[in-house]
Amino acid sequence: MVSLALTLIMLGLAALTVDGARNAAERVRTNLAVLVKVKAGASDDGVNALKRRLAVAPYVESHTYTSAETVMAEEAEYVGEDVMGLLDENPYNAEFELHMRPEWANADSVNAIIARLSGVDVVDEVAADTQAVAGADAVFRKIAVILLCVAGALLLISLALINNTVSLSIYARRFIIHTMKLVGATPAFIRRPFVRAGVVNGLIAGLVAAAVLAAVQTWCSDMDPDIAMALPWRHTAWILAAMPVAGMLLCAIAAWAAANRYLRRNYDKLFRK
Repeated sequence: MVSLALTLIMLGLAALTVDGARNAAERVRTNLAVLVKVKAGASDDGVNALKRRLAVAPYVESHTYTSAETVMAEEAEYVGEDVMGLLDENPYNAEFELHMRPEWANADSVNAIIARLSGVDVVDEVAADTQAVAGADAVFRKIAVILLCVAGALLLISLALINNTVSLSIYARRFIIHTMKLVGATPAFIRRPFVRAGVVNGLIAGLVAAAVLAAVQTWCSDMDPDIAMALPWRHTAWILAAMPVAGMLLCAIAAWAAANRYLRRNYDKLFRK
């Protein structure tokens, strides 16, 4: 139970890390904004046509239009003085700020959208920070590959440990198994107590692992709000629920395989492991 609980904790931490990295990359994609600057002196009909186009565009989650005068006022408030008093004309353009739908918020799609919008007559410039999205996706893929390899290695190690432990337990009872076979007990009847014991041990180990992971999640969330946003409890709950199920399955499979090994042996082979 101890070895299985430790293995499940490591697997759970790997799953939490992958989920957190995926959520962080999703947040970067969701916060991606495409800035569409309107040409100076663009007609109202052209601007309204662009508004209608963006309102029905499948890649736009929401958009905000800011007039050139509003941009100028915001800049004056930021600078702290009347910028217009220093200039002969408004140097700023009206602009649209587009927030993308998550399925479109990737570097390739955004680049295609930029190229499409750049061809509109009233559009002067289209800009977006696609490098941040590409970087977040690349980091997520690297983390996922590394942790999946680690998780696979831990799973193989846990299976070997559980198999050896269960095999030793059943080996100590091999003559009882042989006696039960002689009196007519079916293989399923002989396997049942070993599998049941494995399920109980796996359930306890899984509950211990889930409790430790919940404590780690609580501590990390209290320590850093960004971690709490990257690891919402509705996602963590699925990982915690999977711990007892994984523990029961691993132990049950190991007990079933080890019991079958001794069920197939005759009396002379029982003296060998």
